[in-house]
Amino acid sequence: MRGALLLIGLAASAAAAASPFDTTWVQRGFPIANTSLLELAPRVIADPAGGFLATWQTSSTGYPAGDSIWLQRFDRNAEPLWPPLVFLGTSSERSAVIEGDGRGGAFLLYSGFGLFVQHVRGDGRVAPGWAPTGIELAEDPMPSRMARMCSDDSGGVIVCWLEPPSMYVGGGADLRAQRVDALGRSCWGEYGIPVPGGPSPRIGSAIVPDGAGGAILGWDDGCLGELYPGACQPRRIHAQRIDPAGSPMWGVDGRIVCDALPGSRGGTCLVSDGTGGAIFGWTDSRDAATGPDLYAQRIDHNGSGMWASGGVPVCTAGSVQDRLTMVADGAGGASFAWIDWRDFDLSTDPFEVFVHRLDTGGNAWPGWTTNGVRAGFTPAWVAPNLVADESGGTVITWADATLYAAAGFALGRQAFVQRLTPGGAIAPGWPDGGISVSIDDSVKVDPSAALLGDGDVLVAWRDSRHGQPFSDIYATRIGARGLFEPAVAVVSARATYTEAVLEWNVRQGAGIAARLERRPSGGSWSLVANLASEEDGRLTYRDHDLAPDQSYEYRLGMFASAEESFHGETSIRTLAPPPLALSIAPPLPSRGALTAIADLPSPNPARLGLFDLQGRRLWSGELRSGVGIHRIAVAPQEGLRPGIYLVRLEQAGLTARARAVVIH
Repeated sequence: MRGALLLIGLAASAAAAASPFDTTWVQRGFPIANTSLLELAPRVIADPAGGFLATWQTSSTGYPAGDSIWLQRFDRNAEPLWPPLVFLGTSSERSAVIEGDGRGGAFLLYSGFGLFVQHVRGDGRVAPGWAPTGIELAEDPMPSRMARMCSDDSGGVIVCWLEPPSMYVGGGADLRAQRVDALGRSCWGEYGIPVPGGPSPRIGSAIVPDGAGGAILGWDDGCLGELYPGACQPRRIHAQRIDPAGSPMWGVDGRIVCDALPGSRGGTCLVSDGTGGAIFGWTDSRDAATGPDLYAQRIDHNGSGMWASGGVPVCTAGSVQDRLTMVADGAGGASFAWIDWRDFDLSTDPFEVFVHRLDTGGNAWPGWTTNGVRAGFTPAWVAPNLVADESGGTVITWADATLYAAAGFALGRQAFVQRLTPGGAIAPGWPDGGISVSIDDSVKVDPSAALLGDGDVLVAWRDSRHGQPFSDIYATRIGARGLFEPAVAVVSARATYTEAVLEWNVRQGAGIAARLERRPSGGSWSLVANLASEEDGRLTYRDHDLAPDQSYEYRLGMFASAEESFHGETSIRTLAPPPLALSIAPPLPSRGALTAIADLPSPNPARLGLFDLQGRRLWSGELRSGVGIHRIAVAPQEGLRPGIYLVRLEQAGLTARARAVVIH
């Protein structure tokens, strides 16, 4: 069996077994995967409905069938929308690739007994035409295929991967590609096509759509010097464009994006420029005094360079720049993030995360400084994760590095997230050093971020808080202004003539402090009460002494940091007062006793009186029960004789009358 698909309904995901209201969603995160297995490599993407999809993997030591790749969809509050799907394999590669399909589903690319791609719809079902075990792209397992994919703009995907003719020649590989259409059909033969262009072996791979149903691919060629002394060539950056039919559009040699001398280059990254071309980024050692540095080049749909020959510098700060990642900025340019050694100090900050943005002409975007800006002050040890927002700003996540000198390696302790404006400044409300994703004292590594539809940042990471290192996958949501969102939900808001009853549910649970503010129509906000949520997260308040027939707004002020934010906004309108009304309760006529029914439109004191036909007052009583309907026993001391009586109700200048008939 080459693969299998399981639907897990038991404790496959903590989110499937318990609502996020049962734990602290914000300051400590919420477990979206906490089985007894070893969870690894979380990756998240946003869905069009404001939620997110997550994929992660479990180690072969905890699952009898081997490594497992998991996929699940959640709403914006981390509530699961369907049970997790589990794909089984045996590969040691732990880095599934996930790509949204634009309709709430996702394409998943992973290694198992071979290389597979799968399409799962937004409802959690495998797409029509796609095999339950996925579409097999390559048959033989290998430790790392560097597989990547992009959309074919027709409901399918184009995938590229490394395929060695011999796994022992130079340590490199050839590059192959395959297109799988919307119905799960392999379009370029059973196992794809070789990508022509330059010598083998190839090192790394990258791919973006070309806007015409095909794709632009990028890679750097290999070096055989270690096995064959004297045969090493400087590594160059290559490109090729493949049309929807699988034919190369830039000839058998492709295009050389950069072969500048001296030095070599590698770590090719690639993003679309939105007009049928692409922007390349890479690590470059042409200047031994400052390198390795970072360079970039933009090519058009014909593969011609659009920026300076050899590329433009992204960063030449006179130190080591490494582990480059890129994202398109949505305006024809690109944003870059990397690990930088410019302020290297082994005892304090060995290496940090820097970010830069180039425009369509290869120039620094206005506001960005030469060689980029620092994202945070905590040392990073793995490639940062980079996401662009709709305005051209960026969200960066990374894991810090605590150097264990005795062991001789760096191990992350905290995961951080930072947000930059389109002009390269720290976004309003975000601290200079970024935000730690959780206050919990545990090891947090491998963060992945997605931007939700409302501008919030969703971050997932692997977490060791339950004992086994990196054993669970946790997630949290951070507001657009850098505040952990309390996730307050309005349960109900009801009003009578002069009173409102309000109820919220606070995801963080019990003891969450809030300032309740009220604003009448056309008025200003004022403090009504200081509240705290109950054990089940409920927060309720009964607001008295409101004016009838008036509109009021309410909101809760909460402090997730030094800055107050407002949540749970709601509004009510009190009922319009009825006219002052008076009637006699049945039976009619009354038999020896008399009961009046008074409907009071205001809380002002009211007086009820009983009169005979000559206008003499026989009885009176004060009513202080407030707005609404009241039943009053009319009981003169001498009792009621048979006859006809008048009953009169008075309140705040208003008068209501009723006639009563009493019989034996």
